[in-house]
Amino acid sequence: MVSESARTLELLRQRDRQKRTMQVWLGVLVVWGVVLGWLAFLAVRSLTGDSGPLAAWLMYLVPLVVIGALVLLQSKRLRDIDGELLAAAEADRRG
Repeated sequence: MVSESARTLELLRQRDRQKRTMQVWLGVLVVWGVVLGWLAFLAVRSLTGDSGPLAAWLMYLVPLVVIGALVLLQSKRLRDIDGELLAAAEADRRG
C-alpha cells in the first residue's frame, strides 16, 4: 500500500522542478551581478564617456532588478508548493 496520494507525488515533482528553476535563475542573477553586468556597465561607460553614467548604471541595475524579482517570484512559488505539500500530507495522514 502506498502511503502518499497522487496529489502528493505531483506536488513533490513540482517542488523539484521549482527548485531546479530557482537555482538556474539564482545562477543567472549571480553571473549578471558579478561578471556580465559589470562588463555591460563598463562597455556603456566607455562608449558614452562622461555624459552617460546614468545609462551605464541603468544598463547594470535594470536587468539585475528584473532577474532579482524573478528569483523572488520563484522563491514564493516554492513556498506555496511547500505549503500545499504540507496540507496534502496532513490530509493523507488524517484520512
